[in-house]
Order: sequence, then structure tokens, then C-alpha cells
Amino acid sequence: MLSASNPKSNRTITIIHIMLVLGAK
Repeated sequence: MLSASNPKSNRTITIIHIMLVLGAK
């Protein structure tokens, strides 16, 4: 993934993932 070592990037990826999961429901 994009700079997994960066906490900000990791948080952004997590938020996007949650949005995708909610959208998939």
C-alpha cells in the first residue's frame, strides 16, 4: 500500500476501507 509506515496514510486507508465496506452493505 501507500507508505504503510506513515500513520496518516494508514488512517486514511482505514477510513477509505470503512467507507467501502459501508457502501458495499
